[in-house]
Order: sequence, then C-alpha cells, then structure tokens
Amino acid sequence: MRLVLWLILLSFSSCLFSQTLDDIGKIVVGVKVLPNSSVETKNNKDFLKNKLINLATQAGFSSYGNSTFLMVPAISVHDIQNAEGGMKNIYVISGELYLTIQENDAGTVFSSESFSFRGSGVSKEAALKNGIQNISYGNMKPFFDEAKSKILDYYSAMQDKIFANADMLVKNKDFDAAISCLLSIPEDLFDLYEKAFSKACQIYQERDEYIAEQRAIKKREDNNAVLVKARSFLSCHDATGAMKVLWAYSMSGTEQDNEYYNLLTKAEAIITSEEQALLAKEQQEYEERRLKEERDYADSRQEYADKMNYMNRQLELENKKADNQKEMVQAVKAVALEYMKSKMVNN
Repeated sequence: MRLVLWLILLSFSSCLFSQTLDDIGKIVVGVKVLPNSSVETKNNKDFLKNKLINLATQAGFSSYGNSTFLMVPAISVHDIQNAEGGMKNIYVISGELYLTIQENDAGTVFSSESFSFRGSGVSKEAALKNGIQNISYGNMKPFFDEAKSKILDYYSAMQDKIFANADMLVKNKDFDAAISCLLSIPEDLFDLYEKAFSKACQIYQERDEYIAEQRAIKKREDNNAVLVKARSFLSCHDATGAMKVLWAYSMSGTEQDNEYYNLLTKAEAIITSEEQALLAKEQQEYEERRLKEERDYADSRQEYADKMNYMNRQLELENKKADNQKEMVQAVKAVALEYMKSKMVNN
C-alpha cells in the first residue's frame, strides 16, 4: 500500500516544491478579506495574509490547497497619536484585530476572537503593521486550538458525505478530485484518515487502470488512422506516401498488426528502387527522431524511479525515527497535488 500511495505522490510531483509532505494531512485554511471590511483591512490584505498564514502554520495548519476553511480578519483602529521622535515624528496606533475561522461555503464559525495591538512607526501605515506584527502566536494559540477541535468534529460528522462525494467523483472518472477529497481529512483523526487513505489506494489503482485503457484506445485509434491513410495512398499507387505514413504505426499485438504488414508488403512490392533509395535516408532521420523520443521517455522513467527510491528512503528514516520515539508511525502521505494546486481558492 505504501508503494501505491508513493506513486500517487509521484504522479503529481510537479507540485512537490510548493507543498511538502509535512503539509499533507493537515487542516487547510486560507485568508479572505471581506468586501465590507475596513479600509485598514483592505489596504493591508497581503500583509495580513502572510501574517495569518505564518501563525496558522505554527498552530499546525496548512495553507496549501483548496481552502475549505477561511481566516477572516478585520482591523479596527481605536486611537492614533503623533509623538515627536527626534528627526521624525512617530505615530502610535492602538486597535484590535478581529479574527474568525469559518467554513468557506456555509460560513459556520469555528472560532472567533479579538486581539489588541499597539504599534509605532514613522507613518500610520508602518505603525499599523508594527502593531499587527507584534501579535504573538502565544496569545493566539487558544484561538487556533478551539478552531482545530471544532473542525475535527466537523470532519467526523461529515465523513459519510465525504466518502459519498468521492464515490460520485470516481463514477464521473474524476479520480484526482476523489483522491484529493478523501485526503482532505486531517490525519489527527487517525482511524478515519486510515480509512480514507485505504480508499484512496483503491481509487488510484482504478485510476491507473482507466488511464491504461484510455491509452490503449488512443493507440488503436491512431493506428487505425495510419492504416486508413496508407490504404488511401496505395489506392493511388503511391507506395512512397504509404510507407511514410506506415512509419508512424505502433505495434500493438492485435489484429491491426496483420493489416500493417499486409499494407507494408504491398507498398514494398510496387515501390521502385530509385524511390526506395530516396526514402531510405528520410526513414533513417525519422527513426533517429523516434529513438530520441524513446530515450527521453526512458530517461524520464528513470528519473521517476530515482525519485520513488529517494522518497522510500526518506520514509524509512521517518519511520525509524518514529519507532525510536515510540510514537505511532505516521501514515504514508499522498495527495492529488496538481489537482489541488489547480483548484486553489484565490483569496
């Protein structure tokens, strides 16, 4: 089972540099500034986003993926003072940061709190950012703990719907979305996560079989197009054209191969020696290009295998460390990263 899930991970390896294994199995939260927010909130949207994501990361959340849950901030400034500070005046701002963590669609609130701040700077903007930056994780930990506890209860209550949704996605052949749906369940819910993990393995295998089937169908269709075109050339007594077309045929181990050989034999029987000589050089160049493509593909497969071996070694080290600490070995982590990245909410 571990190998299968590593294959899931590798099939979305293009996202590995934006999301690490440590992010997988965590509750994903995003940041959203509401349209009716204060001017101070809107003007500091990016700053707030970076600050809140940093705090959420410290609390064990992740910010990568399609955010089911959102941190919604609102800044309220209570007082602004201007004090002399040597060569430049210093602004001192006091206020509060109101923050909620809520479900994206329904708006269900899991935690809500306000945090007082006081900051100084050579401008109002700098003073405001300084005040918000001074809000520490230690002060916010209970806020995040409450949200996490309630969100875990939410997933426990929603598990039947999550599995049903995954089944529907599989039925629609949207395997990546189904895997992503299942592995959105936090690993803190260990038994439920293991159940989802096992289901994801089954879906991946079905996905793999479906992809192989689709490739076989595509190959058969492409070969059939080659054979039809070759027959057309031969009906016009154009052996050179027919042989060029047949170069693109891919042996399939089916009855199509018999027709390929029949057409090739017919073309060879009517092509002239002069045409054959001219064709030989062109065919060699074509075969060289095809061999290069095959070598490139083989190299990519070797790189794939190297990555898998590396990740398996990393997993072994991780498991040994867990054994030494007498902790429960963390389930192998995998997710449809490419899918998640493409569906990320742009907050």
